[in-house]
Amino acid sequence: MNDNINSNKKDTNDTMTDIMTHKLAVKQVIGCINAELNQVASRHDNSKLSKPELSVFTKVTTKLKNLQYGSPEYKEQLKEMGEGLEHHYKFNEHHPEHFSNGVSGMNIVNIIEMLSDWKASSLRTKDGDFLKSLEINMERFNITGQLKDVIMNSFEYFFVFNIKLYNEEKNYILSSFVADNKDDIINTINHMTFEDDEKKSIVNCLDAITNFQGNQIKYAEGAVDKLGKISDFYKLKNGRYVEIIYRPTLDLSVKHYSDINS
Repeated sequence: MNDNINSNKKDTNDTMTDIMTHKLAVKQVIGCINAELNQVASRHDNSKLSKPELSVFTKVTTKLKNLQYGSPEYKEQLKEMGEGLEHHYKFNEHHPEHFSNGVSGMNIVNIIEMLSDWKASSLRTKDGDFLKSLEINMERFNITGQLKDVIMNSFEYFFVFNIKLYNEEKNYILSSFVADNKDDIINTINHMTFEDDEKKSIVNCLDAITNFQGNQIKYAEGAVDKLGKISDFYKLKNGRYVEIIYRPTLDLSVKHYSDINS
């Protein structure tokens, strides 16, 4: 009997050791990818800071901001960039134009940088709409099938806030929406069927999360690297559950970043 118990304990311990070893190996692999992504983020668009790109982008950047992405006028401005844009494509792998076979020549790091670039660009163009820019670019670069599905499944990760409403048992989502700032969320919930005190509760939750983030930015050395997502999950009076996920590093300004790294 004791031998069987000891044998089972040993088997269980061996299994747990194997699982933990595997978890560590996965963590190390993901760490390698994260390290590459950090490098990519640091050198993103560096070629724009010198000739021949700097003078070209100086001429068109303000114009592009005032044009709707994908419009005929926007495309015309791109054509006028000529040598500067060709140079940019040549030295930046987050553009499908860099590769002779387009998106098919890219790796996962290139694609993440590409999507991040599209998201960031949507924030500075007239009437920027990330979903619309995705639709335009997926057609432009012939992104279809499984890759298109993966990109659309990842849509919510490119926003600061992700709000999910669950049913009473929390086993399926009633509705979900994303936003880049608190005002967008407040505007959305004002058009939904919440009671006033529940709306106030959600706003208070948002304030608590963003205040926590602000303190982390202020006091945490290297906060840009260390902070992940912040989440709060609670029940409303009507029995629904709300989950608010906040990805704080997306909401850092250049000033915040400079303060942290000074």
